Amino acid sequence: MRNAMNIYKRKDGRFEGRIPLGYDNNGKIKYRYLYAKSLAEIKEKMLYAYSDMGNSEQSVCDKTFKELCEEWLASAKLRVKHSSYCCYEKLINKHIIPYLFREYRIRRTRYTYYK
Repeated sequence: MRNAMNIYKRKDGRFEGRIPLGYDNNGKIKYRYLYAKSLAEIKEKMLYAYSDMGNSEQSVCDKTFKELCEEWLASAKLRVKHSSYCCYEKLINKHIIPYLFREYRIRRTRYTYYK
């Protein structure tokens, strides 16, 4: 059963907690896995790890919304079928970019791995 904290009970009786760290080059989420014998212990470990995440370094990219859409389309072209790519391209170019902030600067942060 899914819950908001990504805590699961394993077959061996231990609890496993997942904490999202950031994204890899393919855009997939990277997780840190924590293990404990009790639910209270894993919650405590995860709370400590989440509070420690504030100390991680962040990289900032200063691009327009249109540039980010074009970058996303280029990455999508490599991982989806051609028909899906054409549909995404049409939606972005016809419906999203003309009606949103074409020259709006996005300050996007991406977490890096923390120590």
